[in-house]
Amino acid sequence: MLARVAWFIVLLVIASLWTTATVAMDFFAISSMANQVGSAKLFLLMALLPFNLTVLWLFGMLGRAFKPEPPLLSIFPREDGSECVELGGMGTAASVFLALGGSALAFAAMLGGLTGGFNAPLPVGVGAWGAIIACGVFAGRWSHARQKAGYHDLRLHAEARTLSLPPISTRRHRLDMRWRNVRSLRVAPYICTHRGRPYTYHQLTLELFTADGGVRQETIAIFDRQEQAEVLAHWLRTRLEVGETAPVEQRST
Repeated sequence: MLARVAWFIVLLVIASLWTTATVAMDFFAISSMANQVGSAKLFLLMALLPFNLTVLWLFGMLGRAFKPEPPLLSIFPREDGSECVELGGMGTAASVFLALGGSALAFAAMLGGLTGGFNAPLPVGVGAWGAIIACGVFAGRWSHARQKAGYHDLRLHAEARTLSLPPISTRRHRLDMRWRNVRSLRVAPYICTHRGRPYTYHQLTLELFTADGGVRQETIAIFDRQEQAEVLAHWLRTRLEVGETAPVEQRST
């Protein structure tokens, strides 16, 4: 994994050099860029790295548009015999992009404010770039380790008859429960307002019997597409043998 992250960062730096050279020749007129690499060039690469990452990310999104659409539900086994579904979470590439872009922006602002950026000593620029690359490598390894450990996985264990929900924004820790404690599952619209504009998402929720005999709701995940929520809900209802509404509610309607 470290080798793949390293190669990714090398390719990223090469692309950054190419883009920066073009932009710098047009806007900053640095005539000696092709002859030597100094602190000014390192600072320029650092300041433009977030822009380069954004361009690469847009190209990646464009490439994904031509790929076949992935299945709505992807179930995979783990060594303990559980069936798993990965629910969201930031991918390794996105983590590396954010770490590189964020650290480059922070170091560029810091060097620009403290030393004037273009006047910074060469060892300072080299050290800043080393720290930026280290941030990218650390973020890639950290994200890959979480993904490999199943941090964002919903886990259903048929033999133990347990269901495990991953942490989300409204649940800080993983939640484990017995199948018999699951009362019902349902998909409902979830409206979120951002900058005055409403956005509709689809929330998959289960009702759970508590230890004191009460009932509470737990959000499994929130999806952009209703089909994704419905497919996962259908699979869980089939495995857990529960319905969309609780038995008491079904008899009263």
